[in-house]
Amino acid sequence: MSIADRLPGMTLPELTRLAANARRLADGAPGRQQDEARDLLPLLEAEIAARREGRKRAVDKAPKESVPKAAKVRPPRAPKPPKTESEKADALLAGIAEALARRP
Repeated sequence: MSIADRLPGMTLPELTRLAANARRLADGAPGRQQDEARDLLPLLEAEIAARREGRKRAVDKAPKESVPKAAKVRPPRAPKPPKTESEKADALLAGIAEALARRP
């Protein structure tokens, strides 16, 4: 499929960007690229003019299908081992010490 065949499916910003590149190549690139750019410029200018006049000749692009995002699945956490009696006592004493330190 040539670039000329793709013009109807392009958006206006894509067409203007392509036209700017074609003008640059037509002015400076030697050889085949320059010839192709010169051939493409009239088609681009006609398509851009038609779009700006509101006569959109292009086939609209198909809307993107909305794909629901997969929910993040987290692995279950391993249960904490139960505290021993000495760990419980240490936590209680640490809490009491903290409370006493906050007193004025």
